[in-house]
Amino acid sequence: MQFSNRIAIPQLFVSDAAADKLRDEAHKLPGWNLCGEQGQILRLLICGGLFPLRGYMSQAEAQAVAATGTLPGGHVWPCPITLRITPDFSAGVEPGQDIALWLDGQVVAILSVTDSWVMDGKRHLGGRVKGLPMRDGTTTPNDLRAIWDRIGADRVFAGSDLRALPADAPAILMTDAGRIPATLPELVQGFALPHFDAQDRPMMRAIIARNAGATHLAAKDAAGIADALADLGLSVHGQS
Repeated sequence: MQFSNRIAIPQLFVSDAAADKLRDEAHKLPGWNLCGEQGQILRLLICGGLFPLRGYMSQAEAQAVAATGTLPGGHVWPCPITLRITPDFSAGVEPGQDIALWLDGQVVAILSVTDSWVMDGKRHLGGRVKGLPMRDGTTTPNDLRAIWDRIGADRVFAGSDLRALPADAPAILMTDAGRIPATLPELVQGFALPHFDAQDRPMMRAIIARNAGATHLAAKDAAGIADALADLGLSVHGQS
């Protein structure tokens, strides 16, 4: 899947007017309180970091990814992205219902449930997500794409180690929240990643890098996944 690194990608935010209505409706809906990791993934999903997903995966999508490592359309994807819930909460939720998703006492999205199933002994929900605008200063992929467009950057490098990125080119340092240096070189932007299992993390980093406008991934981060990067439109930087 290839597209310009300087144009905006689809996000899942609703308008401000629609958000006000959804906030009022949220109090009448079943509500799920997101844990830290779930909140990080939902924020990334809403802001386009997990494009082309338009919400949590359906059962068919999740099973296809688990079995083949690809979405039903054939695009590489390493792990299911679903909302995992408790048995007690699932007893009151059925496909066709809307539920409110809460984080830190604030409603952040409405999930229109299309699928509810058990996978690996846990209950999962899938469905479209309507995200409420974020006002917390979170950097989104489109924020970075706007920077690349403003400076005319057609080549943007990404990686998890600042030393592996070129010193004089636009780049994205991708690492865990709290590990991004307070001071970065002028052309380098930091982007915090949610937690992913070790075997899924390299490809998820590549997908998020692509969505944030990267065109090249550092060779260190491409180890073991280089053959799949062409599907994302990414080249390998620093390959010996």
